[in-house]
Amino acid sequence: MRSFESGPEESPQSRQLVFRRSRADRVFVTVLAAAALPLTVVVFLSDMPTFLGWLSMAMLVIFGIGAYVVWKVEVRVDEDQIEVRRSLGTFRMFWHEVDAYYDTDQSRHLGFVVLGAVAAFFAVIHLAVESVRILAVGNLSGAVIVLEDVHGRRLGVPGQLVQSGKGGESLAALVRAQAIRRVESNLRALFDSGVPVPFGPFSIGRVDGLTKGGKVLRPEELAGYSMRLARGTVTVSRKGSVKRFAAVPVDKVPNRAVLSELFEELKESVVVT
Repeated sequence: MRSFESGPEESPQSRQLVFRRSRADRVFVTVLAAAALPLTVVVFLSDMPTFLGWLSMAMLVIFGIGAYVVWKVEVRVDEDQIEVRRSLGTFRMFWHEVDAYYDTDQSRHLGFVVLGAVAAFFAVIHLAVESVRILAVGNLSGAVIVLEDVHGRRLGVPGQLVQSGKGGESLAALVRAQAIRRVESNLRALFDSGVPVPFGPFSIGRVDGLTKGGKVLRPEELAGYSMRLARGTVTVSRKGSVKRFAAVPVDKVPNRAVLSELFEELKESVVVT
C-alpha cells in the first residue's frame, strides 16, 4: 500500500493522492454531449417528426448530465482523511473516525460492462443509467467500498477511478487497507479477550465460535468449513458439501477481511491445540 510519508524533498501537497475517471472516459462523454447539441438543433429546425425532436432533446440532457457527473467525480486521499467530490457536493471522512467498512456487490454491474463491450449503444445506456443513479442516490451510488464512521455516517467510495499522474495505485485497495488499519486492533482486542465480536449478522468468538442468527458453529467444528466470497455473497459451507451454514450479501458484512482473518485464525488454533 502507498505510504503517505513525505520524503526529504516532498512538499505536503505531494502526500495527497488524487483519483479521477480516466481521460478516455472524460473525452468520450464530452464528445457525446458536444455531438448531441447540433443534432438537436438540426432536428428541431427540419421537418422531421416531433417525437424525434423530443428524443434528441432527451439525449442531449442525458449526455450533458453524464458529462457533468464524469468530470465532477474525484477522490482525494491523504494521511488524515478521504474526500469524495461528487456532482451533488463534497463528502469527507477522517480516518481516525472510521468504525467499519463494507465491500459492495460488483457482480451486479457485470451485465452493463459486457453489454458496453459488445456495442457502443449499450455503453451509452450504461452511462445514462449511472448518471441518473448518481443524481438519485448521491453519495453511495456506484461505490466499491462504503465507509462508516463512529457517528453512523456513511461515505461511498466510487469505482472506475484511476490515479492522476504517475503510478497505478488501486483506490479500492488503498481505502480498504486504511480502513482495516483503523478497525482491526479494536476488533482483535475484543476477540482475544474472549468476547464475541459482531460483524453484521455474524458473530465470532474464541469460546462461542461462529454464530449467525440462531445457528452456531463451535470452534472445534470450524475445521470442516470454509468462508469465501462468491458473486457478491459471503458464504460459509462445509468443504465438499453444497449445503451452506450461512450466505449473506457482502454489503451486509462489515469489515469482511477482518472476519475472514479471525475465522481462519480460530480454525488453526483449534487444530493446533
